[in-house]
Amino acid sequence: MKMTEEQLKALLDNHIDDSLSHYEEVELDVKKATDYYMGKPFGNEVSGKSSVVDRSVAASIDGALPQLLKIFTQSVDVVEFTPQNDGDQAVADNVTQYVNHIFNKDNPGAILMHNWFWDALVNKVGIVKAYWNTDTDVTEEEYQNLSQDELGMLMAADDVEITEQEEIPGQPMPVGVDPMTGEQLMQNAPSTFNVRIQKTADASRVKIENVPHTEFMIDRHSDCIDEARFVAQRKMLTRSDLVAMGYDKAIIDELSTDDEVDIDKHTTDVNNTDKSQDLIAYYECYLDIGEEDGLAKKHRICYA
Repeated sequence: MKMTEEQLKALLDNHIDDSLSHYEEVELDVKKATDYYMGKPFGNEVSGKSSVVDRSVAASIDGALPQLLKIFTQSVDVVEFTPQNDGDQAVADNVTQYVNHIFNKDNPGAILMHNWFWDALVNKVGIVKAYWNTDTDVTEEEYQNLSQDELGMLMAADDVEITEQEEIPGQPMPVGVDPMTGEQLMQNAPSTFNVRIQKTADASRVKIENVPHTEFMIDRHSDCIDEARFVAQRKMLTRSDLVAMGYDKAIIDELSTDDEVDIDKHTTDVNNTDKSQDLIAYYECYLDIGEEDGLAKKHRICYA
């Protein structure tokens, strides 16, 4: 039996609530570890007595972090692919160069690893997310004194949109003499065109980013992302952000803010008179849903 939209919403709400309550169970430990690292006062200081805070946690983590980073950064390649069969060496070399270019050039690989390891050492878990980011790069260009043929060639390009166009009529020019009257024959020169265009280029690429531990959600019964029934990332986005992502403005305007639904204390927003800047909890969920054959299939569902 196919799941209805209301049933799907209820299932998502149950998983989200359970993941939030599970995080609250370890939140105090995470906060304590962060406070130890930052050397914050314990709150039991006595006036007139020493208030020195032991910074051994920070010293241990800051000492271990460079050694962990060195493993992956001391060589040119963060990852290396080895050939599996005869004749695979060239392919393995190309893939190695390509993947390392993505990690270190298209993305800030060293910074990603630093934040990843730091989160793991201090916050008990470090999460990195890799995905294909669909994007475009739009540039504006101007052309002057184009002929009709040149304008046609420009308009024929799939990635070009003409935003402004000005036609400049040609000036009269002699083209010959009338044999009957002897008068000079005049004809207008072909028109030329000044245009402003927008050129759109595909800027899609692999994007890698750190996921803050406060945004990461997982089924409490799982300790591995691959095997978890539910995994999600919760981002706080404005209504304007959601519209820019392509969602219908009328639907976004009807969404409740987190202050109204009272999700948790971390989502409290400032008193905002600009509705477009209201913060909305946006969940990118990966959820197992049972099919008619009795097997579960992983679905990506975006929910707000």
